[in-house]
Amino acid sequence: MNLPKIRQRELKRHLRCLRVVVFSILVCLTGCIGGRVGKGPISGDVEEFKLRNIEGLDINKMSKIPAESPEEVRARIREEENTSTKGAADVPPLLEIRKGPVSLTLEKAREHALANNLGLRSRLITPAIARQKVNLEQGRFDATFSSSVGYEDNLMDRPGGYYKSLSSLMLTLPTGGSVSVGKQIESKQLGTWFKTVHTQGDGVDIKQPLLKGAGIRVATSPILIARLEGRMSEAQAKISMIRLLAEVEIAYWQLDATQRELIIHKNQVKLAQTQLENAEKLIAAGLFTKAERIRANAGLLARREALIIAETAVRLKERELKRLMQLPDLPVDSTNPIICETDWIPLRIKLDPKEVVARAMENRMELAALQLQLLLNDINIRLADNSLFPYLNLEMSYRRLGQALTQSQATKNLYGQDRSVDDYTVGATLAYPLGNRQSNSYRETSRLEKLKTMSSKEDLEIRIRKEVLDAVDQLERDWNRIIAAMDAAEGALEAYEAEVEQNFAGRRTSTEVLEASQNLAQAESRVVRALADYAMSKVYIALSTGTMLGFSNIVWEPVEQ
Repeated sequence: MNLPKIRQRELKRHLRCLRVVVFSILVCLTGCIGGRVGKGPISGDVEEFKLRNIEGLDINKMSKIPAESPEEVRARIREEENTSTKGAADVPPLLEIRKGPVSLTLEKAREHALANNLGLRSRLITPAIARQKVNLEQGRFDATFSSSVGYEDNLMDRPGGYYKSLSSLMLTLPTGGSVSVGKQIESKQLGTWFKTVHTQGDGVDIKQPLLKGAGIRVATSPILIARLEGRMSEAQAKISMIRLLAEVEIAYWQLDATQRELIIHKNQVKLAQTQLENAEKLIAAGLFTKAERIRANAGLLARREALIIAETAVRLKERELKRLMQLPDLPVDSTNPIICETDWIPLRIKLDPKEVVARAMENRMELAALQLQLLLNDINIRLADNSLFPYLNLEMSYRRLGQALTQSQATKNLYGQDRSVDDYTVGATLAYPLGNRQSNSYRETSRLEKLKTMSSKEDLEIRIRKEVLDAVDQLERDWNRIIAAMDAAEGALEAYEAEVEQNFAGRRTSTEVLEASQNLAQAESRVVRALADYAMSKVYIALSTGTMLGFSNIVWEPVEQ
């Protein structure tokens, strides 16, 4: 007779053990599911390597003709024209003099800018902030444990009052619903003539939307949006880094050019001083009057003014390069001059515009950012479509209570046949806004935003093509400028030497000699500017293709602290 009761008690014990195991598994799952939601691959996403890696552009390898120096090209042209050759223009050895105590190569300038530029550092912090936003959205799926303990007394019955404890664990599901498991413990003294009654209770609540807000793709959309926004911030950070590298290189070549022009102006002052001395000798020989001394002195004073302007230009370019590097021991208010140790090596290259355009379309982060924006638009359209549905939520709950005069007996009653409450509820809630204008406006706005992004992307592609083609043409133009400027400098030198000879013969005044000297200075400056512009044109080619000029790559990481 006792065998069925023993089996029944064993079955109840096994059921209690099973409930404990299931509850423990649920707790473990809720602890780890929040950090894993929304971490799957995103269709159409931009690869992380493409966002973090800045490719080097070996522009010489892209050339369609062998690299040639200006001297080689000029010699070949003159040989083809069967004309006699003559020495190149006597451009002063610009890099032989010492321009300051701080020696700097182009590679070091890049390195210092990447390591110290605060503007770049602030942009590299943005991806780290976006990463925390992803964690913030994933945190919505973390389990929430809550517990409350209280005492209530209505002050009517004596002794009256009761203690109540309620604990619950709630988990937000990736499907848009939620599951809550609760535990109730209560001790209540009902009155003077009654003993304390203890209550134990368990409960489970499940809520799941069936239409609006339902589904994993809808519930995890905020995580996907945060991830895509993080990708966009990485694209913007890469754009900032490429632009900084281009600005450093352009500032470097501009500084080198102004330093070379400063030497040209110093040489002009020396030539003017020499002309003043020659004028004194010619006056003493009776070939000219004292007016010759006045003309020569006026030319010397004018060149001293140009020298002052050139010296100021060098300081301004040095300060700009210092601002970009932001070295602690070389601030913008320092007076240390900079020696540009890297010399430009002008070699003629010929680029295929179609190949360069294709490279730009592949590497430009502006296009990648718009591609990510299109993915964001698709997610917003999906959310807008879902918002058109009515609210239809399925709600299920289960409650059971066990009461007794002791807590242990109340626990036994809770899982036994003597429990006081054992019921469940299943229901649904339906809500729908009349007219639904808000959801319709949201959907139309999302659709228009996507059309706007698509138009912006097509416009950007056209502008990138134009930018690349312009950069290729400017590269060819600046090379031709180098050849023409060197020829002009050679002719200006010959004219200056001829004017000096005529001046010693008494057939030319100092004014005409100084004009020839000024023409020589302008021709030499055009050579310098053409060389600098050619070097910077290569930078613009790399900038238009979304790369950096050089042979090696740069891989960056977001700043975490």
